[in-house]
Amino acid sequence: MNLQALTGLLAMLFVAGTASAQTTPPTNPDSTTVIVQGEKPGHPHNWLKAESPHFTVYSDTSRGHVRELLENMERFRYVLNTLSHIGEGPAGAPKFTLYYLADAEDLAIVNPEMPNRAAGLYEACEEGVQGFAAYRPGPAYVEQNAAEQPENEGQTLIFQAYARYFFRSHFPQRAPLWYIEGYARYVSTMRFEDKTAILGLPPYSTDAYLRGLDMRYPSRLDYKDVLNDNDWFSNRRGETGALQNDVATKRNRQRVTDQGPAELARSENGRLAAEFTSRSWLLTHWILSSPERAQKLAAYDAAVQAGESRVDAFSRLFGSSAVSLDVVLRKYLLKELRPGRMAVPGLPLPEVTFDDLPASADNLMLENAALQGCPSGAHGRRLLSDIRNEAARHPDNPVAQIALSRAEMLYGDPRAALPWLQKTATADPSDFEVSYLLGRAELKLAETTDNPDAYEAAEAALTQASGLEPHSAANAFWYYRARASGNDHIDADAAGAAIMAWKLAPEVDAYVFNAALVHAQSGDMATATRLFNQLASDPRPGPWAKPARDWLARLKAGAGKADVLAAIVAPERPDTGWHGQVDWTVNTTAVLSDVIRQQDEDDKLRMQAKAFWAPPADNATPQGGQVMPNAAQEKIGE
Repeated sequence: MNLQALTGLLAMLFVAGTASAQTTPPTNPDSTTVIVQGEKPGHPHNWLKAESPHFTVYSDTSRGHVRELLENMERFRYVLNTLSHIGEGPAGAPKFTLYYLADAEDLAIVNPEMPNRAAGLYEACEEGVQGFAAYRPGPAYVEQNAAEQPENEGQTLIFQAYARYFFRSHFPQRAPLWYIEGYARYVSTMRFEDKTAILGLPPYSTDAYLRGLDMRYPSRLDYKDVLNDNDWFSNRRGETGALQNDVATKRNRQRVTDQGPAELARSENGRLAAEFTSRSWLLTHWILSSPERAQKLAAYDAAVQAGESRVDAFSRLFGSSAVSLDVVLRKYLLKELRPGRMAVPGLPLPEVTFDDLPASADNLMLENAALQGCPSGAHGRRLLSDIRNEAARHPDNPVAQIALSRAEMLYGDPRAALPWLQKTATADPSDFEVSYLLGRAELKLAETTDNPDAYEAAEAALTQASGLEPHSAANAFWYYRARASGNDHIDADAAGAAIMAWKLAPEVDAYVFNAALVHAQSGDMATATRLFNQLASDPRPGPWAKPARDWLARLKAGAGKADVLAAIVAPERPDTGWHGQVDWTVNTTAVLSDVIRQQDEDDKLRMQAKAFWAPPADNATPQGGQVMPNAAQEKIGE
């Protein structure tokens, strides 16, 4: 599936939907079947596990909230697959894991670099792929006149985050970022009316933000910035980047503030992210409203790939310069924007199962999840210390011991993890996670001691795990590492496992990078170059972007198979704190409130700087003939 196919499908949906007449309000479908397991009346635990056909959710909210989430996630996934003509995956394929949190502040346990107003997090690295979302109360849609009901922003934010994952996992494109963000926002407000999906409804905060730009408050970006993918997250990994300072200076010269550049930049992060996403949504919506414009996106992408300036290519193909887009898109927003409808006769009503988790999960669930996001060494060691203390209180509990084994394997002593893992794997050889972690611990020990027996033990355990979950990308990747590490060659099994991991989870940069090495070692330089370029040109570059750029230069300089084999046998990890991709979702309604409040403060400071802060006595006419309103009668900035 390529970008042109997806764009064309969405455009046809949009046009057909806006042209159709309003359908008769449908009746509500039958209720979802819920199978409850492990119920313990009167003794609820804080954490529960819920499963539907394609999702596993861990949550410290209520069963009702989780059930509603899973029903809507299954429907959302189904519509995205239908739009993209993507079939169901193989039977037994791993489910997407989501942590659904009662408190957004708990995201800091997973990643202490969380930005202000964060509402969700997506992580992908060699340890796996997972999402985190905070529950936010909102209206439950009634499947009659759904398009006219108030927005449930909590659902919108979760749909937006999942849509980004969906795009990355099914399409090789990492750019243009504005289209990926715009597409995710476009589908994020999806609502369902019986067998109909409604797409393209404007998110409240996005619509309000765009309507207020340059009228209620000054913009920080223009469409040249958008077309060049100059969003907040680009070129940023945990610290303030140069882009924020440049944009704050360029877009807000009149700002009256006592903040220094770094403080100003940090305060601007959420605002820049919200504006980039909002402008991207409007630009994407405008393109998808016309089949002719939608078809031009493929030509635009090809022109950019061929080296033409993004701004010039857009102006040539779409007939609107970056400057004129402001006028064109404001008119579209105010007068022409309409949602689309799509008939979806097969909307699923998923079966949902619930299990209560033991009390030991209360203080270990998010710590264990944090370990699977490839955190920095410093954060990993803090997690190890916390998990050691908590697991000591639950020596016989599998949840606690799994978390401890993973922490020891990754950031502690892998030898300490072996006794419990070996005993448990022998007692229950059907437990995938135990066999997988046993293989990982043996591999870590082998890489530390260069012990051939440990490599064989790792390979055996990972082989056992692959029989239990043959479609696990993480297990395939570490089997490849076990077969390749310490050898003087790479055999077909190892190469096949690396390619399998990449094909199962192409959104994981580590898998893409190693698949590129394997292709280069086999002589397929065209595929290797394409994959390295995919990482090197990512507008939100992850930690594998620099190694990919280095390898592109080495291949161009004539690096041979021996050089590639050396990199496979003794790999170097990226020189960075976090080793995976980190994608935050920001609560744009909260950002909008911050913007309005800050603008009020700026207005007051500006008025004070011009000596207009206090009106003259008895509201007399000041010098120049201007009559100032009484401050008690009119709030400045409203």
